[in-house]
Amino acid sequence: MTGSAQIWAPIVAQLSEAALLLDAEDCLVTASSVIQTALEPDSMLPGNPVRQILGLPAQAPLSGTTTFSFGDCDCELTLQPVPLYDAQGAFSGTLLILKGWLIEQAVYAREHNLREVALIISSALDIDQILEQVVQLSIDLLKADAGSMPMYDRQRDRLLPSYVFGITAPILKQPVYRGTGIIWQMIDTGRSFLTNNYSAEPRAIPELLAQGVWSVLAVPIMASNQIMGTLNLYRISNKTPFNERDIELLEIISRQAGVALQNARRYHAVVRESERRALLYKASLSFGAASDLEHLYGAIHEAITELVACDICTIVRFDQATRELEYVYLIYQEQRKPVFRQALDQSLLSYIVQTGMALRITSNAVMTEQVPLTEPMTVVEHPSGSLLAVALQVGETTIGALSIRSREPNMYDASDLTTIETLAATAAIAMQKAYLFNQVQALATIDELTGIANRRYFFEQARYELERAMRYKRPVSLLMLDADYFKQINDTYGHSIGDEVLQQIAARCKADLREVDIFGRYGGEEFLVLMPETDLAHAGIAGDRLRQVIASQPILTEAGPVPTSISVGVASFDIGNTGTIELLLDQADKALYEAKNAGRNQTYYYRDA
Repeated sequence: MTGSAQIWAPIVAQLSEAALLLDAEDCLVTASSVIQTALEPDSMLPGNPVRQILGLPAQAPLSGTTTFSFGDCDCELTLQPVPLYDAQGAFSGTLLILKGWLIEQAVYAREHNLREVALIISSALDIDQILEQVVQLSIDLLKADAGSMPMYDRQRDRLLPSYVFGITAPILKQPVYRGTGIIWQMIDTGRSFLTNNYSAEPRAIPELLAQGVWSVLAVPIMASNQIMGTLNLYRISNKTPFNERDIELLEIISRQAGVALQNARRYHAVVRESERRALLYKASLSFGAASDLEHLYGAIHEAITELVACDICTIVRFDQATRELEYVYLIYQEQRKPVFRQALDQSLLSYIVQTGMALRITSNAVMTEQVPLTEPMTVVEHPSGSLLAVALQVGETTIGALSIRSREPNMYDASDLTTIETLAATAAIAMQKAYLFNQVQALATIDELTGIANRRYFFEQARYELERAMRYKRPVSLLMLDADYFKQINDTYGHSIGDEVLQQIAARCKADLREVDIFGRYGGEEFLVLMPETDLAHAGIAGDRLRQVIASQPILTEAGPVPTSISVGVASFDIGNTGTIELLLDQADKALYEAKNAGRNQTYYYRDA
């Protein structure tokens, strides 16, 4: 290439007209982007004779009007040669300008394709669809061999794989972290990048070189002065290089893509917010419908998993009286852990309960809006990934805390924390109502001194169980227990010690009875046990076992050990027998009376009586 041609080459490449730059032998040096669009890329190799490119006879003049065959049609082409001379006045080449229907069509097609790209991109709201269309249309418009469009993850400072076409390099389908490839220079500067000799780049990616990538054209995708990603085109051979005009076109596309992506993200944010509100409303309904605390905890966990990623869910209740945290619900490694208590200390959830703050922790780095967390965390709470933690508050009162954890880092953003705070506010009210309901129910059904069923609740449950036994013709038995010489205990030690004795009698008996047995306080020092699916003989064995449990060792009180025993009366309705709870109670009472008369610390059956 002569010096004159070298000067003209970059200018011709950017011309909006169809032009060919020829050397002194009428061979191609370069061409404007318009003519590259009109003619076949394989014919546009530098050094090819221009007459061969245009399909002209070897000695045909390069001026005037000629017929050009393009595909199945022939069209007229006007050639306007402009001779070029070097500084000494010697002929060095020709600038051949081409005009005609073919060229006009090529220009129109390129502008039409560009408008079509803009229209398609701007009308899409699906992000994956936008990525695919931008890459495909850019490849078609600029006649590239391959393309990719990674998105920039600002939070983790990395490029995320998105749509890749025409190339199989694995690196384009996995996250790319800072320092890999030339692309980071573009991310930092916001400037486009072009090379037609990629192998000469010191930071060329070996996997792309292995795919035969020769030319790379990359432009940043921006919106509101923020880098959103990059649009990259590749040519596998050095047949047709990218030029400055290609950069301009790709930058136009990238600007449209940036606006479209921003709009799509805003649209999806609105949709997501709408979905979150719907899920929060659904959660509030499920909280209200929960029949007890266990169902409520499950409903809270289910709502959380619908809103954010959740591998570990912890709900703690703050016991104001003991200053302890009760871990009432803990899902860890997809298993429910037993309820346990922990003193209010320097753990993360203790910190949440004491301060009422909400925390978002990512990658073991604490991120809060107010103050940093300096307290150590317990093993259960320590986040290897991401964690959200909020207080459960009703008005100004903190009743507990909620923590959510993902094993993956950087899983939660500020909107996730806001969502969980909203959920926690509703959950706290539901939990407080459930706690109050349980307390009221306990007052109505539980004997305050012994912690077992009170008289009213016992008879309510006993009547139901007796009706079931009569209906299905099953045995049912009743034990009547009475503390021996209880008046003497009260007279000797005082009523407070007498209360301790009754509490210990109830606790020992409850520990020995089955889950299905109904155990209640009848009044004073008397207790009742209704035993479903139990005949007289087996009920008697159970009653005598209770007697031995009480008599086997003294009851430890504040006044010291107090020897205690009980007398037991046993009555039963065997299979086929019918009667009322009052009749069964009368029979057990008579048996108990005989046990007392026999010297106490005895077990008597009604039939014996």
